[in-house]
Amino acid sequence: MSEYFCCKCGTPWESAHTQPGFKEYCIKCSAWLHSCAHCRFHRKTAPNQCEIPGTEAVRDRNGMNYCDAFAFREGRVETPDLEKQEEARKKLASLFQEEETERKPLSFDDLFLE
Repeated sequence: MSEYFCCKCGTPWESAHTQPGFKEYCIKCSAWLHSCAHCRFHRKTAPNQCEIPGTEAVRDRNGMNYCDAFAFREGRVETPDLEKQEEARKKLASLFQEEETERKPLSFDDLFLE
């Protein structure tokens, strides 16, 4: 059983090597495998989003890079549940919506009459 998976689609990475090459990509979704998103040192809360201090800044965390500190993350990466996110957004939006009541449109003159 593979210990390495694509962080985008979850497809197992099958190889005799423990690290993907610089230009290797997922066979299912074409995501770059040698990227920050697949690295075990990638942390969004760390400086430069990397646990290793002094690493070179990478602009595209999902894109291919040539980082020497790269180490393929083992195991599956938990992906966010998109349905739950959408449901939460709808609930939040409903809190700020005005109640739909039928109002008679005002004319210009109605604005200035007392």
